Amino acid sequence: MIIKEMINRDGIQGIILGCTELPMLIKNEDLYIHSLNTAEIHINKIIDTIFNEE
Repeated sequence: MIIKEMINRDGIQGIILGCTELPMLIKNEDLYIHSLNTAEIHINKIIDTIFNEE
């Protein structure tokens, strides 16, 4: 996996899963570094905005 190569070669400590399909292919359990799922972040913000509107 490219991410594991980047961890070993470049010492990355986190990864941004910026494509909506990536979280379907790469699970948190597959990685031992921090990952950010941008689709999940956006969905959570939308829900938060809708339900906390005043």
